[in-house]
Amino acid sequence: MRQNIGLVLLTLALFVPPVWAQGVDVFAGNRSFSDDQLLTSLKRNVSNFDVLLLYKPDTAEQMARRLERFYKHRGFPLASVRVEKGQGNPTLQISEGPRASLGFIQFQGNQVFSNQQLVELASLDDHFESDRLEKGLAEIRRAYRNKGYVDVEVGPVDLGVMEVEKEDHFPVPFRRRVENRVRLTIPIKEGPRYYYGAVHLPEELLEAELLPPQQGQVYREEDLLLFRERVEDYFVRQNRLVKNIDVYQSVRADVALVDLSLQYQPLPQLVIRRIRFEGNHRYPDSFYRRDLKIAEQELLDSKKLNESLSEIGKTGVLKSYSAELDVDEANSEVDVIIHLEEKDRQRVAYAFGSDGLGGLEGTFFYFIFNLLGLGEELGLELSLGSQTGAFAVSMASRYLLGTTLPMSMALRFFKRHTDLEIPGVDEHILRLLKVDRVGFSAASSYRIRSNQHIGAMITGERLTTASGNTTNLAVEPFWRTAETDERMRGRSLQLSQRFSIFDGALDSWNLRPTVDYRQYFPGPTSKSPTFAFRLRATHARFFGDSAPVTERLFEDPWGVRGFDALSAGPWARFGDSLSPVGGDTLVTFNSEYRIPLTDTFAAVPFLDTGFNAALTDASGYRIVGATRKVWRTSLGSELQVRLPAALPTARIIFAWNPLRLDRQLITSHGLSLLRDPAKVLRFAIGPSF
Repeated sequence: MRQNIGLVLLTLALFVPPVWAQGVDVFAGNRSFSDDQLLTSLKRNVSNFDVLLLYKPDTAEQMARRLERFYKHRGFPLASVRVEKGQGNPTLQISEGPRASLGFIQFQGNQVFSNQQLVELASLDDHFESDRLEKGLAEIRRAYRNKGYVDVEVGPVDLGVMEVEKEDHFPVPFRRRVENRVRLTIPIKEGPRYYYGAVHLPEELLEAELLPPQQGQVYREEDLLLFRERVEDYFVRQNRLVKNIDVYQSVRADVALVDLSLQYQPLPQLVIRRIRFEGNHRYPDSFYRRDLKIAEQELLDSKKLNESLSEIGKTGVLKSYSAELDVDEANSEVDVIIHLEEKDRQRVAYAFGSDGLGGLEGTFFYFIFNLLGLGEELGLELSLGSQTGAFAVSMASRYLLGTTLPMSMALRFFKRHTDLEIPGVDEHILRLLKVDRVGFSAASSYRIRSNQHIGAMITGERLTTASGNTTNLAVEPFWRTAETDERMRGRSLQLSQRFSIFDGALDSWNLRPTVDYRQYFPGPTSKSPTFAFRLRATHARFFGDSAPVTERLFEDPWGVRGFDALSAGPWARFGDSLSPVGGDTLVTFNSEYRIPLTDTFAAVPFLDTGFNAALTDASGYRIVGATRKVWRTSLGSELQVRLPAALPTARIIFAWNPLRLDRQLITSHGLSLLRDPAKVLRFAIGPSF
């Protein structure tokens, strides 16, 4: 036994590389980073690093290139690394060069775009990175090709480092303060501007509304991508399978024209041999199979395949998803491979918008997905606004827990506080609207079709106001549909009927039917204008005692954009004071024309009209007759600014109000004016509708 151990030790001693025994240094020339820091950066996902360097020269070169990237990502634009081979372990010889931030960018030969526009397209900042520069140059090329400049050449880049005097706030004799800055000189050869020439389509597609690029139109790469997508959508609507949809381009440089020719290869009917998922690590295949509209051993239906992908995307747990078809034409079979990229099970999100009464509110969410293995979503929610605050715990699932029945479930416990401070509004109303709510809501809906749901929501809450405590219960059945047609024209419709009981008494309740319809008419491309409108109507019929003011109808904060959400409705007398009290019937019509100006800005002319009326008397206070039903109309425009990340759109609104309330009333204190503003300039966060 001892002989065997000795033999093993002798064998190990003979085959251990010299680097382990001698401790030879791997790096030379590094001053800004220690050997340990460089080793740490290179050893990630690489085992036996030193052995690879010694016995695999190709690996040594790979490590040198990785080390160069390490330096350049940390502000050393001229860094280089070479491999020096000696008798023992190779050495990575480092030439760091100066550390420098980005200072000057000069484009040469550009006429179409200004220097400033090109800098913005490149998205470069003070922290210079070569990888980011390459992406920026690709964006510049794409921008030129979308302007018709097919032959544009960008680069090669001349990179240099120069010393720049720094401002010295505390001058010291004989001291010179300088910093290194990167100087980029980027030549551009724009070439001629190209236009579309002949466009050749297969005969069967000549009558289809595919909106191909027109002869004489300026060439744009983006047009070709959109055209190809429309061809794919056409075949999906026809429920036909095709492969290799190609738009061939023939460039005629002598006349600056690009001819197009569309070609495709049809496929026969195929039987699905197998459906498999790739890329899912956190959720099993069964989690995603519930959303499939296709099945193995059935004929492949392209419509059902697209519906399946759409439903999988609605799970909320994916970053990206796509389908690949592995076709066996000889046997008329196909394997459907669905590629998935999953999000983490835990996610933090945030949103900003209106708090419902004209103020701003920020909401922060924390989600945990599939914690119980049932496909559920658990969430914590915290909202903070200028005059409101809320906390909620929720659980939701798109299927009946643990089954494949398409019945969504949601349960939510909440606590909400509203404490309004609005100048000019009677203190009596403000006391009524200062509310603490504690309660729950439960909702369930059944998916009739992929775009239609029927369901109901139950809400129970206890309200604490200045006038006392009440307990309310509301049941609201609903039906909703949302769909998009072949031209990406979207529409949605929701019908609901709310039944509420106040303070637990059957002699104090209301019925509130609601209709909400929205329609969108986008142009043929993502940069085309979009027309959209919304029609909304609701009526609350109160029975028995007077309904709490919190149950009466106040205008949506931006429903008719030139008017205040709280005061745009009926007013009532409280002694000698006048205050808004909300209505029982609300009808609004919104329309707007969204015109993209850039990727960030859009101009949106709009026309809004509607009324918030009190068609029936309210017990406990007297509605002012002149305010019972007032048509209000706003005409104007918005400047919309798309904000980064998860922030909603910012909107600057200018509205002129041709139809508005403008009355004088006689009170015990003399004349009182009820007058809406004729012109309004306001700021909003979030979509209009």
